[in-house]
Amino acid sequence: MENKITGIARTNRFCWDVSTLMGNMSGIYQLAHPAQLSPTEFALSLNIRACGVTAIDLEIGNDLLIADDLQSGQYRVMPLDRYTFGPNPLTGKEVLFAHYPKNLAFVPLGAKHADGTPHPYAGTGFIIGQILSFPIEALDKSNCFDGIPEEEIFYGLEIGQCTYDGKDFKIRDLQIRKISDFLPGMVIGGGSLGSIVPDGDDMLIAFNCDKDVGKKEVRGCGVLRWKNKNGNWEVQEYLPIIEPDYEHFHTMNGVTANYVEPSLARAWDGSLIFTAREIGPEPFGYETKEGSRLTVWHSTDQGKSWKVIIEKENFHTQTPLSVGVTASGIPYIVANEFCTHNSKGERLTSIILREKLLVWPIKQDFSGLEEPICACDAPVEFGEPPNQSFWRVDHPIGLPVRLKDGKWHSILCFRTLEHLECDSNALPTPFTGSYVREIFSTGNDFPLWIFD
Repeated sequence: MENKITGIARTNRFCWDVSTLMGNMSGIYQLAHPAQLSPTEFALSLNIRACGVTAIDLEIGNDLLIADDLQSGQYRVMPLDRYTFGPNPLTGKEVLFAHYPKNLAFVPLGAKHADGTPHPYAGTGFIIGQILSFPIEALDKSNCFDGIPEEEIFYGLEIGQCTYDGKDFKIRDLQIRKISDFLPGMVIGGGSLGSIVPDGDDMLIAFNCDKDVGKKEVRGCGVLRWKNKNGNWEVQEYLPIIEPDYEHFHTMNGVTANYVEPSLARAWDGSLIFTAREIGPEPFGYETKEGSRLTVWHSTDQGKSWKVIIEKENFHTQTPLSVGVTASGIPYIVANEFCTHNSKGERLTSIILREKLLVWPIKQDFSGLEEPICACDAPVEFGEPPNQSFWRVDHPIGLPVRLKDGKWHSILCFRTLEHLECDSNALPTPFTGSYVREIFSTGNDFPLWIFD
């Protein structure tokens, strides 16, 4: 039987309520980065978005959720980090340090190599995410950084070493580092919109990377190889895929540009698939050729060389997209459907058209895409938003995980919210939160990790 994706579950939101926040700030779970934690458990690194504030993308912390099934609603949650106030290292002025989504890279407890020998670093990993300084006096503005010089905006990466013993997940050496403190002569920045890929004793993760030219912009895109050295996970090398374009430089936030939010997956034959979200000259325009284009890269030599296998114009709106893989090794692209109007018939800028999320399986010979399958059609599923704007369903990340039933399940994580929650100060709706839906497929398991 030919391997194929047969359907996607229509389950309700997985989690949303944040029980531990300090001060008078409130938040809700949104983006989720999944990882395998043990032979029967997966983890979600859950980002917390501030509620009831006008400032766009004010992320105020992250929690770790640990679960062993998708149905019971029983899980454990522990805090990873929270927003802080302090002096801006660049100006000395008091700011709010926002903590953006944390990528969780982890070798699960009990993992083995193909020959049955234990993985030497099982039960260890790291978390990494962006830190950004928000001006306190401008939190009532959509764009807090309007009029603020680039040299006054602090941007760094927070990284911590992790361990898990089947009971306690612990983080040590949590530290904020400059983006130039990871690879000699290079800067890294801009998180991955995907999960890690194991490679022998190492871990691979898609990331932005560039030459250190003394600025915050990180214009190249590729894969970072991480190795465990003396008990710590550190970057070993950068495998470039998208070369920096210095002549035509486009950006949404002054930190990462041209291509952002890269993702990586290993297909059924062991080859690697990579994609990233392209930024065009009009990031907030109505129709942008570059921003709606899909480009997919393929490597058959463990990331040493890459070739473009798929290019499609007008593929998606200028919104996050990623590559994932099913439990049987079928790679797929997940993105918002291309359109120029929302479900009410309103013509809107491309970057906010996020009502429908689709999954396109990649053909077995890597020559193109199969017909898409709907993962979420928000207007149909949720009806009219309480504040009469429109829905946003975005930031999809997929991963196969092994649960307590001993079977591999393909999960797809994404967030849902009403537009006015993001671009204004509207409060969360009954559908706002983090979603985890299962993708069903035929074929034998292609396990990400070996346990038995």
